[in-house]
Amino acid sequence: MTSYLSSGGRLLDPRRDEFVEGVEVLIEDGLVQEVSERPIKGGSAQRINLAGHTLMPGLIDAHIHIVLTEVNLQQLSGVPLTLLAADLGN
Repeated sequence: MTSYLSSGGRLLDPRRDEFVEGVEVLIEDGLVQEVSERPIKGGSAQRINLAGHTLMPGLIDAHIHIVLTEVNLQQLSGVPLTLLAADLGN
């Protein structure tokens, strides 16, 4: 099991739609297990100091590329973005 314990930075909390300072976040096997304003006992978790950085869990899962009309990006390598945008209506 891979686990990470981050602290010292700020967290973008999607539940409150705001940044939260001074929290610790425990991530195990790619999933957030615990978020706390108190120290978390992470056992063998790799500690990550996020001082000066922002943690935004789940953000990569919540984005899309509207202009992509094909999942295979190699097929779009020579297609101008203007043509892709014009093709959205079809």
